[in-house]
Amino acid sequence: MPHLPLLHLQRRAAATNDHCTKLAEKKKHTKYNDLAYKLDCCIVTAAFTTYGGWGDDFKKTLVDPYYKKEFKAARKNERV
Repeated sequence: MPHLPLLHLQRRAAATNDHCTKLAEKKKHTKYNDLAYKLDCCIVTAAFTTYGGWGDDFKKTLVDPYYKKEFKAARKNERV
């Protein structure tokens, strides 16, 4: 029988599509936030899964703004 916390993790991971990436991002923030603060930097975590999951921090900070800008430019070119 699996260890109870591991079983809990497996159920959560199966129930939501972003549980694993959120867990990885949280661990990275815990590990690097103090260093980033000392260096007066902003940390953006990148977490991916082998099933195609993307972490929210990376996606919301870098990917979404890029594609919003590209989409807006493409829409502008369609109207011309």
